[in-house]
Amino acid sequence: MRRLLIIFAVFVLGSGSWAALASQEEEASAAALERAKQDYRVYLAQLKSASRQYQEVTGEMKKVIQEEGVPVFDEETGELTVQHALDLPDPAAVEETDKEMLVSLELPGLNKESLQVKIKNRKTLFVTAERRGQKKDEPAEKISRTVELPAPASAQGTRADYRDGILQITLPKESPSESSIPVD
Repeated sequence: MRRLLIIFAVFVLGSGSWAALASQEEEASAAALERAKQDYRVYLAQLKSASRQYQEVTGEMKKVIQEEGVPVFDEETGELTVQHALDLPDPAAVEETDKEMLVSLELPGLNKESLQVKIKNRKTLFVTAERRGQKKDEPAEKISRTVELPAPASAQGTRADYRDGILQITLPKESPSESSIPVD
């Protein structure tokens, strides 16, 4: 019987310490949860602050780009050029007939030999040139224009003419290929 009382006493006393231990774990979990909530609130405040700073910086960058120029990356040459927003002429004029397209670009002050005209993906006209500085120590300015064509163009038969600051490019339209499909 005595053994039974000892086992019962150990069980009762042990369950009390288990209850105390469980209570301590609950308190620790509640404290950890409160710390996690507080850390999350601090994180959100930092994130809001960083977002405001990002918006301020990007706004300032947009102002600088508008005032100083627009960087343009040429995928073929890998060069980055700057087009000044105030110096850009009116957009290209594109006239279209059944068989060809005529693109006119105002590009004053360029040397005819510096002009390069390319067709990319049959739908994009890419024009690059270099404008020499007015003074000897002034660097040359690289100029590029991209014109989206209203129809696919054929490189064969394309002509370009530069006179009086105006580049005119005549592009034959690509004729759709017709093929007969046998019916079985």
